[in-house]
Amino acid sequence: MLSTAYTYKDYNKTIKRGFVSDDNLKLWSMDKRPSFAKHGYLNWRTIEEWETATEKKKASTKKNRLERRGILNTMKRERGCEVCGMTLQDFMGKSRRTKENKAFMTDMFSRMIDFDHLNPKEKSFNVGDKLDRYKWDVILKEVDKCRTACKLCHDKHSGNQTRKVK
Repeated sequence: MLSTAYTYKDYNKTIKRGFVSDDNLKLWSMDKRPSFAKHGYLNWRTIEEWETATEKKKASTKKNRLERRGILNTMKRERGCEVCGMTLQDFMGKSRRTKENKAFMTDMFSRMIDFDHLNPKEKSFNVGDKLDRYKWDVILKEVDKCRTACKLCHDKHSGNQTRKVK
């Protein structure tokens, strides 16, 4: 990582992350260390360093998102539908319990259960959509505003909320 003496003020235009300088370096970020931030020093990387760091960042983001989705799916399976009372065992019924079938049915049940915001005015975001944008504690606070509901119950509840708003 290169940190040059150039600042964002040295350019006559707005520059953003990914900007390529005249010496073929890409802008990674502005240095946020307190001693440098007031001067606006910029962190530059070679094209190869940029690509390597970007791939690492993408892989890390994907890993975190999958881990978080797994935890949320476990929460949905454990809670089931809090409206009609359907559980994973009810959903699986008397289906053949091969390992593949059980894994498939468990995954399908997780997809069938949603986090349903009880009060839409308190809703900040859809829980499943922002797994890599927010810190985990923020996501859990949003989950606390929700109950779990199957798709049918969730649609009924959301439809009633929409009618009340009109």
